[in-house]
Amino acid sequence: MLQGSNKIEKAIHKAIIKVDEKGTVASAANVFRAISRSSATNTFNATHPFLYFITSNDGTISMAPKDILFMGTFC
Repeated sequence: MLQGSNKIEKAIHKAIIKVDEKGTVASAANVFRAISRSSATNTFNATHPFLYFITSNDGTISMAPKDILFMGTFC
């Protein structure tokens, strides 16, 4: 497990579902890459419900996301 002041830099989740006449087989794997934090952390306190999106980024300064990878809600 992570100790101290670390952050998750990259997370990958892969899921496979195989369905055929014999039945269904499912498997999943997770990979996380953690790095040490050297700067102060930012705290976000939510006081009302909101939507959030995790999007891809091509490295340019743009307000338009390239792809929506995950969407969620906080209630």
